[in-house]
Amino acid sequence: DVSQYWTRGTSDDNDEYEIPTRLIPSIIMVSFTGRASQMVKKYFPRDWHPNIMTIHRALGFYPEFYEDLDPESGNVVNKRRFVPAYTAENRMPWDIVVIDEAGMLGLDLWHQLYAACKPGCRIIMIGDINQLPPTHGKSILGFALANWPTWELTHIHRQQGANNSIVDNAHR
Repeated sequence: DVSQYWTRGTSDDNDEYEIPTRLIPSIIMVSFTGRASQMVKKYFPRDWHPNIMTIHRALGFYPEFYEDLDPESGNVVNKRRFVPAYTAENRMPWDIVVIDEAGMLGLDLWHQLYAACKPGCRIIMIGDINQLPPTHGKSILGFALANWPTWELTHIHRQQGANNSIVDNAHR
């Protein structure tokens, strides 16, 4: 029921994300950054855009407010943390999760994403082991490459021509 999606979250007037009116059945494409998500959207029809988002958006992260003891003052203070709406107890609806820039996916976020996937969900990782590492912790991509079936693209599609400095530097 798409109308119930992200019901715990709050609306932000500066948020350019479109709340889905309908979902492309069973497939979601996620990435670690919003910029990467926007790049993926360029290559898909507009009808697919609601199914292309950040991992945090897919997990439905929302602010949770709580009280805690301040160790410095000893007073009870109000605090905020962000928690996922989708968890092992409340699974995401998709059958296929495609993760772009998987090399940036840290283990903590991977465990949250994996736990929120419903049984039988297929996970496809797209990434480059030589690109940027996660901002927190180690990447799941190395484990995936060592333990799961992999395919390697060997033909360069973006930069054409002999003696291309981008291609030469990438190989170095």
